Amino acid sequence: MKKKLLTLLLMVYALSVNHTFAQENTTKQARFDTAPEPQRRKWEVYIGAEKLYKAIQGIPTPFGIRLVKYSMGKAQKSALNFGGYLYAGRGDSGPIKTDINSQLDVSIGVNYEIQHQWGRFMVHYGPGIGVGYHGLLYDYSSNAINSNSVKRRDNKYIIDSGLYYGARFFLNSRLSIDILSATVLTYQNNKSNTLQKENLTNITVSDVTSKDSNFVLNTGQVAIGLGIHF
Repeated sequence: MKKKLLTLLLMVYALSVNHTFAQENTTKQARFDTAPEPQRRKWEVYIGAEKLYKAIQGIPTPFGIRLVKYSMGKAQKSALNFGGYLYAGRGDSGPIKTDINSQLDVSIGVNYEIQHQWGRFMVHYGPGIGVGYHGLLYDYSSNAINSNSVKRRDNKYIIDSGLYYGARFFLNSRLSIDILSATVLTYQNNKSNTLQKENLTNITVSDVTSKDSNFVLNTGQVAIGLGIHF
């Protein structure tokens, strides 16, 4: 009898606690919905819609998240925006299984956000910098005895620097639709090596390495995604 009474009391207590939390969340949500400006939270996770779509479709594209750390209690609102993206893939690229195509893309970056907000709508802008790497390995062999095998390796190192800007529209206290863009000067350092060997003798036919570097101005690219705030 005592065990049943204790179990009943615990169930009543758990329901009351759950009801209290539900009331508090409802109250917080109501305050947000009626407030002239959404309540600021400490963090936001941004997931790009176009990268998520390509990843689901199996299209080779770096996929990752951006993490925004908001400053709190300042008259001029600001944030640090961290980004990280990764893609690694390997597969057959020809008629036989010895034809291998391996790819690795990775990038990280950070930019400083200066924010202006009117109700549910926010615009932000600020400088940023990032680094990245793109690697590709292509290994081709033929069944023909007198043919050559070809192995090509491409390495690209990237440094980005520029102005990042965008907008957020808050759907509620936890979710926002984010639009991001940038005007970025990109420095690329490229190195490519192509090695050919005879299949029969394994003698090197040619070994060619090329290097180059250049600057590219990237502008006008727009990304849209979902922001989750906590």
